[in-house]
Amino acid sequence: FFSTRLTVLRNTPPGSSRLPARPAGSDMELLEEEVYFEQLDEHPSRSGASPPPASYARLAALGESSAASNNNTNHTIGSSISSSSSSGSGSKERGPLPTCIGSPKAADDWKSVVVLEARPSPATVAATTGGKAGGGRVPVPPAQPTVAAASTSLQVGKVAVSLFEAGARPSPTSLYRLYETVTSDETKAALRDVAERSAPALGGVAERSRNGALAVAERSRSAVNSVAGRIVQPLGDWKASAVVGRGARTMSSAMHRVSTLVGHLRSAPDAPATLPDDAPFVPTELDPTLASYRARASCEAEELEHRLHGRKYAELRRRVFATLARDPLFAGSPVAELELSRASHRELCYRQMRRVVEYDFVSEAEARADPLLKFVLNNCLSAYDVSLTPKLGLSCDLFANCLRTLGTERHAALIPRVATLEIVGCFALTELSHGTNVREMRTTATYDERTREWVLHTPDYLATKWWIGLLGKTANYAVVMAQLVLRGRQLGLHPFVVPVRTLDTHQPFPGVFVGDIGAKNGQNGLDNGFVAFRHYRIPRENLLNRVADVTEDGVYTAEHVRPGRRFAATLAPLSGGRVAIIGLCLGNLCTALTVAVRYSCARRQFAPPGGPPGAEELPVMEYQLQQQRLLPFVAAAYALEFFRQWLTGAFAEQSAALLDGTLDPATVAEMHALSSAGKPLAGWVTRDAIQTSRECCGGHGYLACNRFEVLKADHDPNMTYEGDNPVLIQQAAKYLLTVAQRAMGGDGVTSALGSVDFFNRAEELEAAAPLLTDRTSVEQLTGDVGLLCRLLEWRVLRLVRAAGEKLQREMTGEGAGGRKDAFTAWNDSQVFYLQNMARAWVELEVTRQFAKACERTPAGTGVRKVLERLCALYALSLLTNDIATLRRDDFISTDHADMLQEAMLRVCAAVKDDAVVLVDAFAPPDHVLFAPIGRADGQVYRHLYNTVTQDARNTERAEWWELTKPPVKVGSRRSDIVN
Repeated sequence: FFSTRLTVLRNTPPGSSRLPARPAGSDMELLEEEVYFEQLDEHPSRSGASPPPASYARLAALGESSAASNNNTNHTIGSSISSSSSSGSGSKERGPLPTCIGSPKAADDWKSVVVLEARPSPATVAATTGGKAGGGRVPVPPAQPTVAAASTSLQVGKVAVSLFEAGARPSPTSLYRLYETVTSDETKAALRDVAERSAPALGGVAERSRNGALAVAERSRSAVNSVAGRIVQPLGDWKASAVVGRGARTMSSAMHRVSTLVGHLRSAPDAPATLPDDAPFVPTELDPTLASYRARASCEAEELEHRLHGRKYAELRRRVFATLARDPLFAGSPVAELELSRASHRELCYRQMRRVVEYDFVSEAEARADPLLKFVLNNCLSAYDVSLTPKLGLSCDLFANCLRTLGTERHAALIPRVATLEIVGCFALTELSHGTNVREMRTTATYDERTREWVLHTPDYLATKWWIGLLGKTANYAVVMAQLVLRGRQLGLHPFVVPVRTLDTHQPFPGVFVGDIGAKNGQNGLDNGFVAFRHYRIPRENLLNRVADVTEDGVYTAEHVRPGRRFAATLAPLSGGRVAIIGLCLGNLCTALTVAVRYSCARRQFAPPGGPPGAEELPVMEYQLQQQRLLPFVAAAYALEFFRQWLTGAFAEQSAALLDGTLDPATVAEMHALSSAGKPLAGWVTRDAIQTSRECCGGHGYLACNRFEVLKADHDPNMTYEGDNPVLIQQAAKYLLTVAQRAMGGDGVTSALGSVDFFNRAEELEAAAPLLTDRTSVEQLTGDVGLLCRLLEWRVLRLVRAAGEKLQREMTGEGAGGRKDAFTAWNDSQVFYLQNMARAWVELEVTRQFAKACERTPAGTGVRKVLERLCALYALSLLTNDIATLRRDDFISTDHADMLQEAMLRVCAAVKDDAVVLVDAFAPPDHVLFAPIGRADGQVYRHLYNTVTQDARNTERAEWWELTKPPVKVGSRRSDIVN
């Protein structure tokens, strides 16, 4: 119907009798409502069902608009009713437009447009005069005192409530328009109440209507799901891009967005699959296959959730999801489905950021007492939009943490202002020509003793700070890492807190060139930016001076005398960013696995041969191939989550030690190595899991509505920021070789976090080889996690020895190419040696943390049984993927290699029955997950069918259909082929 009406608009000159002329400032939403009323006109039997009268809100807005113009309200509203009284619900003829009261301020003034377009419906007139809204025309009533009193903002709100109680039902657009017009907080509160009370009635319209149900459902379902959202927060680019006067292309784009939103809002979980009355077949309901998997699981999903997240954290997850489900800024379709412009996506993301701060799910005191609460909250937010977590975290976490841990009491006053978003901060480290090589950043901060100021300067465009998250459009402050220059000497990279935009106008300060770097492949709600300085002056006190300081007369003092230690202490807060990225990776990993596992357990393909005719087909999860592809990733998700929780606690302790001056440099080095290896591991595992999950869902997995493509794009930057993974993990390799050298020198190895203590058992492990003997059985490999951990320890030690020997050969000239310097030897030992060694080490620590989590679980419970199987599966998948290392020096035989593979397949088969509850324990709610084939009830085909067929774009005629005529003249351009 929309398409037909738009065709009329395109082909009818303004003023034609076929369509009322519209003012130049008209908006697409006015067109929507006009179409809706015409739809009602075609079905007059529904006129008594209290349809949403669009112009009721315009009438009230007219009262306020005229009051603002010092006009007589009684005259305004009376003339409006008189001029539009002929618009009965049984007639398609509209009354003349009312005369505009007062002079519009501008052609695009919203209030003027509302005044020009005011057309009270029969239901509105009946509600205000005591008449009845029927199929015929309603007599012209005299102006009523109740309506005439709408001369102030508050009274307009009262009129709105009284009209609602009299039976009038406003449309979402009407309420939105009125809400934008009024200014009184009391009025706005009254309108919100009207919106909430209107929703059930609007839903009833769809239930009572058979003919024309589609049009009614589009309006009523929107009211149920997003009335408040369109009242309180319209999407920014709708108003700008949906103006009818901008031509057919603009109208088409607007209707495209409307159709997208409406289609997804209508795909409610309880909606039955529907077909046209003349369809040749009817949909068949599937058996509840997910219920059968849950029934034979070893434990309940809630028990696993409490073990995985902890009861306190599971409750926080539920509280956050339940709260945001009721919030119009978060309810409805995923951001990717709205097809927003880059600017609108960033605006919406920032509004969501403010809303989360308003909720204050985790207070500052609670976060200090238990840092894991903040990480759980961030995972919940990233399930809505991956951009939201870094957008919030870069300012409220990383920037604030830099002020707290790198600054002193002179910077403390800024922190409360960060918490309220008065100050929005970012961390400016990388430059256009330098990212990984942090020490060579070229932005300078030169101390001017005369004025006691720092002069920030970007020497050339290559030194422009680049890829700075939140700086593009949002941040007004930055922690800038710059080379400190004192009396001509460059003393290395130091942090400065720098205002970049004014707090009152959000314009850059003179001497600051700042902007956005443009659209990205994903995470476009986060605005990455650039900044360059031209002799920009900031006070001396803006140096974050916990690690080093400069006195007023230019004397440099440093807590850590050695530059290396000072540099490490300065960059210590970045470890928290890498730990946070592990959490972002896990959010994407859990979403992908939830969809793939549920779909695999619900989809049936092929019945065993030899069965009776019509025998039930098997769920694809029953096939070994599907188990082996998906279940090791499920095990990895659990392993990485337990590792992340442990690492988060360790980082919190490190931050506290930095504040009270008890920080141990050895702890900083170990934390740096673990975060530098953990972030790449989580990124690689998630990248591979998303792709495998997509493939395991077949063709349906390739549909955008099932989220895999969005997950890929949003996860991709995790591989690069805070350090490119293959480069970053070299930090862990350096740490390991340093520890190994100390161990080989006879010094005992101790570490605060215990990640390298196994070096002290190196001789014991070597002496115990081979760990697998003729008496080792497959059953032992599936149930002895301790044995598997010892195998992984030997693997690390073997790779450390191989990497050390490789480096030695390269430096002494024994390898190809002759003697090499340390730099070249290091680079030529990465592939097969240093990279493999560092990854094996962090995989060992992840497995150990998983095993410890199993030990903390009460023995004899179903949860303990499931977790031990899963831990064994994770360890076995690591070992079977690296048989080549285990076969070196004949540490294991070929028979033992076969046993490891058989053990992994057996554990997959054992874990298979628990697959659904395993993903239920970490899955976001359906309204957040949104993927039709991944919903909790397993009705994958019904949900997918509804999602596709209820999107108007999928069934309407192509706009370019005329191109199909006439037939192509084959070869007519053959002569134009370039020889």
